[in-house]
Amino acid sequence: MVFKDGALVSVQLRRINLELVIMAMAQDRRYGTVRILIEGGHVTNFSQIFENIPLSVVAIDFGSNYVRFKRLVENPSRLKLRDIFILANLFGISEMAMITLIVGPLIKNKRKR
Repeated sequence: MVFKDGALVSVQLRRINLELVIMAMAQDRRYGTVRILIEGGHVTNFSQIFENIPLSVVAIDFGSNYVRFKRLVENPSRLKLRDIFILANLFGISEMAMITLIVGPLIKNKRKR
């Protein structure tokens, strides 16, 4: 770890490298389609995303094994914040929009109990 002017440089470099890798991977045109559907309000929860793009495509671009990624989609409360940020970047939406897609239905289910 290297400090420069009181800031941790290695953390900044990791974030930049992560964003460059994500931008290079997101080539499938269906990511753009899903982004438009999310922004238009047609996709209102996390699982609806995968009605428009296969789990296998996202799992590969996400950098995960298909089985592990399928478990995360079935139980999105297991997603880590880093995972949510990667998914948001893949789909070209804000991190808060992705968090809303994931957490919104969980909160509604909790209120019904």
